[in-house]
Amino acid sequence: MFNKKIEFYSPEYTPEELKKYILKFPYNLPAYFKAIPKNSFSLEFKKFLPGNKTIKTCPGFINLYRRSLLFTSPWDLHFLFDDEGIISYQNGAVGGQYTRGPSVEVHPNEQFLNYVPSTKYKFILKIIYRIYCDTNTSIMMHNNFYNFDDVLTPTGFFHPKSSEINYFILIPKEQTELFIKEGQSLALLTPLYHKNIDITYTQREVGRPKFIQRKFLRLKEYLLDKL
Repeated sequence: MFNKKIEFYSPEYTPEELKKYILKFPYNLPAYFKAIPKNSFSLEFKKFLPGNKTIKTCPGFINLYRRSLLFTSPWDLHFLFDDEGIISYQNGAVGGQYTRGPSVEVHPNEQFLNYVPSTKYKFILKIIYRIYCDTNTSIMMHNNFYNFDDVLTPTGFFHPKSSEINYFILIPKEQTELFIKEGQSLALLTPLYHKNIDITYTQREVGRPKFIQRKFLRLKEYLLDKL
């Protein structure tokens, strides 16, 4: 019996489309995973030895994907950057003028990057796909490290009071262009709950938010319990 649930919904995408772009195990595994043998090949003995394990039998790797969802891009997205921000943005529609496509913006550096010791990144890109999450558990969004691509996602939490999924990418200072392809891996969504969870996908209009923010300071409303 399920006592935790996650509903992904959107006014833009059908349930079938949401299932295509938010993938469960084993469809969330990296594309190269199928090619990895269970045992590694011994050059000395010219055969696969049962004691020579690969990551295909690593519980830390397997459980990460068994307990996570893979969030992928529903759109082709192309960006050009200068040192200050976005100078060109196009999505899969002609010229990026499709009004219902993803909206994008630069996260203000004065809120975060100006204070970190690293000078590697010039800003954080924010993409809003109009995909929402209704849940009674917390979810961690984090970088899909084992995909080994150039997209670096900052780690963060979805609180049960949250709804819209906002996606962030760190943009290095030397980067002037970014092309995200439809279906490309963006991040892992890992529920912070170790038992079965009922996951559903629906298409519906976005109504009144279940949590209305009326004060400038919202931190107390979103804090989780300490360990």
